[in-house]
Amino acid sequence: WHHCRLTDRKGGILMKLIIGGSFQGKSAYAAEYCSPSSLIADGSTCTQEEILQCDILDHLHLYIRRLLEQSVSEKEIAEQIYNL
Repeated sequence: WHHCRLTDRKGGILMKLIIGGSFQGKSAYAAEYCSPSSLIADGSTCTQEEILQCDILDHLHLYIRRLLEQSVSEKEIAEQIYNL
C-alpha cells in the first residue's frame, strides 16, 4: 500500500490518503496513525454528517460510488470531497 499527504500552502496536513490492494492492513495502519480510539466511518453506509465527524473514512471509493448511483455529478462529488 502507499500513502499520500495532502497539505495546505503552509504545509499543514489536510488529509492523508492511504491506498492499496485488499487485505494489506490499510485500516489498521490508519487507526494506528490517528490513534487507537479513532472514530471510523464506513463509506459504504455512512452519511455525510458521519464523515464530517470521523477521524478515518474507510472505503472512500464506495462513498463515491453511492453518490454516482444517486446521479450526483462528478463536479459536485469533487466539491463535496474537497469541502470535507
